[in-house]
Amino acid sequence: MIIKLICTNNNTRLILTRQGTGDRIHASPNFVSQQQKSSFYKPQAQEHILFQYTTGMLGFKGATRSSIYGAEKLLKKFISRLDSSGLYSHYFILVVRGFSPTRNLILRRLAQLKIIKVKDITSYPHNGCRKKKSLRK
Repeated sequence: MIIKLICTNNNTRLILTRQGTGDRIHASPNFVSQQQKSSFYKPQAQEHILFQYTTGMLGFKGATRSSIYGAEKLLKKFISRLDSSGLYSHYFILVVRGFSPTRNLILRRLAQLKIIKVKDITSYPHNGCRKKKSLRK
């Protein structure tokens, strides 16, 4: 099971997914060359979203969505759903994306789960944003 924590400036999202193997793509052998067949018959992994919660789904609006209070309520709702689904005792992989004041809080509280691996997939700019053109005088 994979838990995705996505933190943005105005919302926090927790998604529980399950990794599965997808069906192979079948193509008619009459219309596909041998070289293309090998690329068509590769198995593809799919993610099945079991459930997800966002602070906006809990009814928070404006600045409260990105607040620590909203994140606490989100986490309580997420863990209660895990418990009611019988998934609380499973092992999880935690995937984190983005920066927010709520990120560290949620990471500390999710430590009570059986987490095998924490992976950070936050995108970083290589050379930063392009600077604004200076005004000529």
